Parts: sequence; structure tokens; C-alpha cells
Amino acid sequence: MPVLDIQQLRVSFRTKTGLLEAVRGIDLCIHPGEIVGLVGESGSGKSAAAQVILKLIPNAHVQGKILFHGEDLLVKSEREIELIRGHQIGMMFQDSLTALNPTMPIGEQITEGMTKHRKLKRDVAFQKGVEMLFQLGVNYPVERMQQYPHELSGGIRQRIMLAISIACSPKLLIADEPTTALDVVTQAQILQLLKHLDTSILFITHDLNLISKIADRIYVMYAGKIVETRPTQELFKDPKHPYTQALFESTPNLAKGDNPLKIIPGSPPSPYQIPKGCPFHPRCPYAMKVCALKDPSDELSLPNSCWKYHPQAPRDPYAADTDQSVIETVHMR
Repeated sequence: MPVLDIQQLRVSFRTKTGLLEAVRGIDLCIHPGEIVGLVGESGSGKSAAAQVILKLIPNAHVQGKILFHGEDLLVKSEREIELIRGHQIGMMFQDSLTALNPTMPIGEQITEGMTKHRKLKRDVAFQKGVEMLFQLGVNYPVERMQQYPHELSGGIRQRIMLAISIACSPKLLIADEPTTALDVVTQAQILQLLKHLDTSILFITHDLNLISKIADRIYVMYAGKIVETRPTQELFKDPKHPYTQALFESTPNLAKGDNPLKIIPGSPPSPYQIPKGCPFHPRCPYAMKVCALKDPSDELSLPNSCWKYHPQAPRDPYAADTDQSVIETVHMR
């Protein structure tokens, strides 16, 4: 049984300017011990999808199912979710300075979950907190337990966040951009710590180079939808969806030598105004007329959520002959 099984998840918000659809019917699955990556540009809906798992977004309208060990989290009460947060599911946020409580010593924040969920005495929880910090490579752990977040470096704070999120040995850890604003050395250290945890992980990032070093499988998200999902090695070897291909082409890589990086033209669509058809078609070099008319993800028999894999699609997207009845090129770059 999967640790986490998200089925047709939709997340929307009613705002003054209209309905904002952040997540538009995604499926995502994580098995025991698996590290799964969720990648995409800013605004693609990654964080919204992760935060509704633990009902961390107020006033969100959520549809679908979020099965955790077979139980739907969406039907649970706030009290039931409180017993799961930090205990069975841990969450590591991207900005440790704002995620940590500035008015509480680090020790109190690390031991809070252990005293609440595991019913440990404060002195026992404190000692376990010291041991965790030592194992996570934090020097002077006893002194760190008595300090406040603003007194610590970004790398130390991120380790503190990790200690808090795994203090109760959760079955699932959600890591939302956990290495943002960290130097490459500290990033590598955090990744190594995560890889050696005995838990399933949902790792959210926009950094393809980063996710390649830790994930077993990757989901690629664009405009609130999953456009491609593959094992990591397969995805990096042969990306199928035009958006995934564009991400790789725009990512710095030493193997590319002096070749200039390509850019993805345009900008991600506003959640208020998702284009009709395939949401990527205004930026796609392979876009055809059908791309602007019908979303390929609605065609269940179509692989890789892209019309270019349709049997009627022209093999050469730049060909001059476009007299096909259903699939026709709409623009060529």
C-alpha cells in the first residue's frame, strides 16, 4: 500500500478578482521508503498541493482524495489532523527564518512535538533533541538548543527545521524547497541527510540538478497539472513532454560546455487565466491547432499529456504540409 496516494486533487481559492485554481486534478503516489520529486516553475501549484495534505491553507476549496496509509485526510477533523501533523507526517518549509518561532528557543521548538505526540518528559525530549542535532552535524548542540533562530546561520536553521520535522519519526516527510538560499556545500549536506532518513519523502523544488541527486521518481508540474512522471534516470535520459524538455534546455549543466542556455519563451500562465487546451501551448515550439482547443491530459489514451504523440500528429512539427483533419500546426518557431 502506498504511504501517500493523491487522487484527482483540485485546490482553488475564491478571491476578490475571481476563482484562482492552483491545483487542477493531479494524481501522485509515494511508496514506503521512496523519495519522490515534484518540480516546476514558481506558481505551478507545487506548494499548494503539498500544504493541503496537512490542511495548512485556510479557506481553500479542496476536491479529490488524499489517502495516507489508505485513510482520506480530507474527511478528517481538525483535531484528527493535529494528531497527524508533526507525528506521522512532518513538514520542512523553505524559509527557516520565518518558519521557526522567533520568540522560542530552538530546544523548545524541537522538543514540542516529542512531548505532545510521544509523551516524553521534557528532560528526556531535550536530551533526544541534543542527540538529533549532533547526528545532523550541528556543532555545540547543547548551546544551540538554548539559542534563538536569529542567532543561527541559514545552514544551521535548516538543520533545525529538519530536526523538528523528523523528531517524532514520521512515516512521510514533505520537504518544500528545503535548500532555498543555501550555498551549494550546505545544499549537498542537507541532501545527504535527507537521503539517509528512514522515511518516505516528497521533495518539492524548481531545481532539476538538485532533484536528480535525491529523487527516485519525479513528477513535473505545470499550471496546476502533472504533465509527466517518470523514474529519475529515465526522465533525465529522455524527457517526453515539451515543457520538461524546455526545463532541461534552460538548466545550467557543465556537460553543455559553452553552448548558450535556451530560454522558455513567455511566462507561466496566471492561475486566474489558464489558457484553453494545453496550458503550455502559448510557449511550446511544437504547438498545433488542437493544442489550443483541447487539453491533452483529458485524452486518457494519449501518452505524456502531449498532442504531438497522437497518431495523426505530423512527425515533423515544422513541416509545411498541415492539411490533416484533426492535428494541424498553428505556429512554428
